[in-house]
Amino acid sequence: MNVQIKQNKNNIKRKEDLLSDSYFNSLLNITIKYSQYEEIHEFIKDLLTMNNEQDYKEYLDTFQDENNGLYEKLYEVYNLFSQWKPWKLYNMSECRGMFFEELILKYLKPNNMDGNIYTESKMIVNDYSSHTWDIIVELNKYFKLYECKFSSYHIKRKHVDKMVSLKNKLQNSKIYLTVYENKSLVEYTLKKLRQDTNKEKYENNLKKINIFTLENIIRGDAL
Repeated sequence: MNVQIKQNKNNIKRKEDLLSDSYFNSLLNITIKYSQYEEIHEFIKDLLTMNNEQDYKEYLDTFQDENNGLYEKLYEVYNLFSQWKPWKLYNMSECRGMFFEELILKYLKPNNMDGNIYTESKMIVNDYSSHTWDIIVELNKYFKLYECKFSSYHIKRKHVDKMVSLKNKLQNSKIYLTVYENKSLVEYTLKKLRQDTNKEKYENNLKKINIFTLENIIRGDAL
C-alpha cells in the first residue's frame, strides 16, 4: 500500500499573519493556563464572536456578576481582547477556526513528541486522495487524523462521510472529530445528520470516529 501525506502550502501561507500575532499566541497560552475552567472557555468563545469593544465590556459585566470568583481571570482575557481588537484585523470566522486548530495542536504535541505532525494536509492512499485534514500525526506508520470544528454548527454530513471514507481506506489510523463545545451538542448534531441512511449503518460509521470535546480539554485528557 502506497501512503503519502501532501501539505497544502497555500493554506499554510494564509495562516502566517495570525500565527505570528503575539495577541493570538497569548490567547492560546491563557486558554491553556485556565483550561480547567469551563467559564473561561465560554467567555473566550463568545468574545471571539464579537465585533466591537462595547460588546466586550457589556459581556464582561454580565459574566462577572455570575462568576465572581473568576474575576481576575476573566479580566485578563477581556484586557487582551480590548488591546488586540481582532475584528479589525482578521476574518473572525477564520480566526475562530485557527484558534481551535492551534489549541488542539498544543494539546496533542506533548503526547506525540516522537511523531511527525502535519497541518493542512491530505492523505493519499494508493489512488485515493482525502480531503484536507486540519492535523495529521504520523508515528511508526500509524496515523492519527484530526478534523477541528470551533462549533458543532459547522459539522456537516460531508465531513462525517469523508472521515469514515479515510478510515475505510486506511486501517492503521485513528480518526478524531474535535469540537470546542460540549459533547451532548456534538452528539445531537451527528444524530441529526443521519438523514435517510440506515440507522445501524450510520451508527457503525460513527463508531469509527473518536469525539474529543470541551469536556476532554477541561479534564486534561490526552490526545
